[in-house]
Amino acid sequence: MDSSTCFLITLLYGDTLLRCALKVKAEDDPHSDISDYPMEPESRATLHRLLPDHVRDVGPIVNVEEIFDISV
Repeated sequence: MDSSTCFLITLLYGDTLLRCALKVKAEDDPHSDISDYPMEPESRATLHRLLPDHVRDVGPIVNVEEIFDISV
């Protein structure tokens, strides 16, 4: 098992909520701030930067949930 943390991120897209699953590698979160405090402004900014380009421009992050894993 790898040392990644997976999140289900909810973004505001106009009047609609859009959800995106994101796997964050340990090296992208060296101090574990994201997994400990995902809704803090600094953590949300980091998660926003890690989102895919087509989702990044949708809108602000309104909720972050840690999930077990992502399967493609």
